[in-house]
Amino acid sequence: MRFDVWTIRVVPRPLSVTSIGVGVIVYDPLTARFKTHFCNVKSVFNAHDNVGAIERSLKVLMQEVEDHVVAQPSLEISESFHLPNRLSLLNQHWNNLIRVDRARVIAADNLDHATELAFEVFIGVEPVRESRTTVSQIRKRIRTAYTNDPVLSEITKIDPRVETSAYSFGLNVAVLNNEEVYELNQAFNITDQQSFERAEAWELKVARLREKGGHLLFNEEAVSINENVDVVAVLRNSPQNKNKEQFRVLTQRKEADIESHADFLHRRIA
Repeated sequence: MRFDVWTIRVVPRPLSVTSIGVGVIVYDPLTARFKTHFCNVKSVFNAHDNVGAIERSLKVLMQEVEDHVVAQPSLEISESFHLPNRLSLLNQHWNNLIRVDRARVIAADNLDHATELAFEVFIGVEPVRESRTTVSQIRKRIRTAYTNDPVLSEITKIDPRVETSAYSFGLNVAVLNNEEVYELNQAFNITDQQSFERAEAWELKVARLREKGGHLLFNEEAVSINENVDVVAVLRNSPQNKNKEQFRVLTQRKEADIESHADFLHRRIA
């Protein structure tokens, strides 16, 4: 069986010569039925600032196609009522952001197969969105590495707080052995100015701890913190962490180093 296929492209920037295929509209001339397959627009255009406009334009396009199909009379008196003619008109007059290409023909067993085949041939495999590691996941990984270690598991404190003469701030974990605080640990994902400023503010509080001293608070207990205590900031592995050189008064570790750092701490304390 032969099916008509219209490919839909997006021109992400005005006047750009670059366009990106985002979907197909497939039409069965025997039954006048159609089917579409579009990729995840947010995934493809997540780096563009006009992704919202792209989504809205595609919705308008699909609504126009669907409205036209619903409006077709049972007794057609003009070819203008046919979906192919409507898409041909859109090919000539649609806006600059969305391009409706001229019809192609594809052979397949049925409409579903034709739609899958057309998307695969003309658009390609839909890109898989990168799995993003959140700060919460990093903190959980740190806790797991520390609590699974036979030495650290007995001396790791979860969600403690530090109190100085001027500030207090939270931690992911702290390592305390025989009233001696070995390490204060927190995780960050610096991806924008706001997260950068948040990490910077945290470091300023650590600097005050270095100058004035403070106490580690946990389970209604308070332990004095030595001014030379190790303070570790774990950063997510990402090229976006451009400001990671900022830290001056604490130790930096990458997300990938969590387990090896836990092993280092084990050997230091054991």
